[in-house]
Order: sequence, then structure tokens, then C-alpha cells
Amino acid sequence: MKVELESTIRENFNSLSKGFRKVAEYVLENREGIPFISALNLGKVVGVSESTVLRFTKFIGYQGYPDLQKDLADWIKGKIKPSQKLKEVSQKGKNKDIFALILNNDINHLITLKRTLSKTQLEEAVRLLTQARKKYILGFRTSYSMAYLCSFLLGRIMNDVFLLRMEDHNFYNILAEANKKDIALAFSFPRYSKYTLRVVQFLKEKQCKTIGVTDRITSPLGRVSDLVINVESISPSYFNSFTAVVSLINCIIQSVSTRNIRKSMFCLRRAERVVNDFDTVVL
Repeated sequence: MKVELESTIRENFNSLSKGFRKVAEYVLENREGIPFISALNLGKVVGVSESTVLRFTKFIGYQGYPDLQKDLADWIKGKIKPSQKLKEVSQKGKNKDIFALILNNDINHLITLKRTLSKTQLEEAVRLLTQARKKYILGFRTSYSMAYLCSFLLGRIMNDVFLLRMEDHNFYNILAEANKKDIALAFSFPRYSKYTLRVVQFLKEKQCKTIGVTDRITSPLGRVSDLVINVESISPSYFNSFTAVVSLINCIIQSVSTRNIRKSMFCLRRAERVVNDFDTVVL
């Protein structure tokens, strides 16, 4: 960091005004969220004016709030760089059972999902999906794998399910047809893709409802989605753990399929006839 943020704040904490202390505490506890929140909204969250946030930023050594945001964004990128994380894992895990480490991490994520996923959240996601005219599923980089799985399973039991891919020659035509009767289900996990955020923002401008599946409510996707479902993805290795995300997808698909069982059965049988006609599977 250009400014030694934590040490600067802690060295001067006792002399800070009440308003500055509120901002300082929030910044230290939410460093990963600062690049995605404006000075005005930060002030609203902690209960101070925008000008207080701006003065605090200059007090700790930055020329302005955007400089603080950029500094923290650079810090985040460096912190979660895959090559750096792999190096750390290899150093720390030399004397550890890597299989147990990975499996226990995934099991803990499943336990957390079971504890934190509310029935209300799941039912609202299912309601939005089943009532929508068109269903847009998206995710880029590693999150694309989750979007693909979800769209494949959902497309077997529902009509008008679209997996959004930028390399698709119809990508922009599909987006152009979106309206307020449609829903977007987006997946976004570190490192967060700018494309996911941009597409969701565009669909919101078209008045589409949005469901965001991400690792925290303060993530870029979490801040713009109408309904946010948090799923832990942290991993002891350099890649995300998607075990709990897959489990969530299973819950959504099963809930959608049983909400209108007759339609789901019709779509499955129709698809099965095509699979049989093409002699696609071995068994």
C-alpha cells in the first residue's frame, strides 16, 4: 500500500474525532469492500457526512477518496493473486494432509450453507425464477462453470433459459430483448469479473430482477443484486471451493422442478426424446 493504512490509523486513533473514528473502524474492518462503496454511501453506513469521509481520507495521507479506493483495490488484487496463494499454501502445507485439508474445508462450507441459507431466501429465488418470462444465467471466469451447470439443469425443466456467453454471436441480441418480466441469476466469486457486474447492471437498467450468488453481500455483485445469496468459497488452495455453490444449485433446481411438477415432467420427457433420437448416451 502507498499508505501504511492500519499503522497510520492505529497510531492516531486516540486523537481522532468521533466521526473520524467511525470511518476508521469501518475502513479497517471492511477493507475489501471499500473499492466498491462511494464516500457518500460509506458516510451513510457509519452515520457521518460525506465531507467527513473525504476529510478523513486526506488526514491519513491520501489526496482523495478515489486514491484510497485504488490503493485498497491493488492490495486486494495482490492478496488474492493465484500464484501468490499457491506459494503460501505450498509453504504452509508441507507437513499437513492436503486431502483432509481440502475435504474439511468443503464440509465446513456445506455446514455453513445449511445453517445460513434461509427457507425464505430459497423460496423467493424459486418464485422469481418460475414467474419470469426469460431466465438469464451468467458468470465469467471460474464462476462460468457454476453458471453452465445451473443453466443446463434449469433448461431441462423450464423454457427460455439462456446461458449468457460473451463469445456467443447472439449475446448482444439476447440482452437487447430483456425486459422487466425477466430474471438474471448471476454467479460471482473472487477474483470478481468486471463483465458480470456490467451485464447485471445493464439488465437492471432494463428493469430485470436480479439474483446474485456470491461470497459476500459487500462483493460487487452483492451490492447491485435484488436478492443476494451468500455462499462461502474460500479455499486453502489457489482456487475457489465451489462445493457449497453446487449444493445450492441442487437446492434451487429441485425446488423449481417440484413447484410445477407437471411442466417439469413435460420438459424432461421432451428433452429425453431428442436425446434418444440422436443416440447421445451410452446407457
